[in-house]
Amino acid sequence: QEVLGQMRKDYPPINNPTMQNYISAMGSRIVRANNLESNPYNYNFTVVGVPYVNAFALPAGTVFVTAPLIAMSESEAELAGVVGHEVGHIKARHTAQRMDKAKKAESSSWKYAAGGGLLG
Repeated sequence: QEVLGQMRKDYPPINNPTMQNYISAMGSRIVRANNLESNPYNYNFTVVGVPYVNAFALPAGTVFVTAPLIAMSESEAELAGVVGHEVGHIKARHTAQRMDKAKKAESSSWKYAAGGGLLG
């Protein structure tokens, strides 16, 4: 929730209900097939309007897929593989761990800089 607002500004959803419904339905099928509904997150899937190929996940169930990735996919199975991969990152808490590590590193950097300033 901390970063979701900023992410939606940086990666705005495209205004295409057909594409949004398509990726949401695909993601929901993947979540159901793996018994992940509300376990422990409520997953949501959004197509975003940026000019490059990518998909990424935020902690707690949010998956972003870029429109160019959908256009580039040669099959629904290929796209589902990418979406499933992102769900796997959420399930394994990879993004949450990276964000926590970055936050700790930022905090440590500040402490070292302050300590160096005091010593100087």
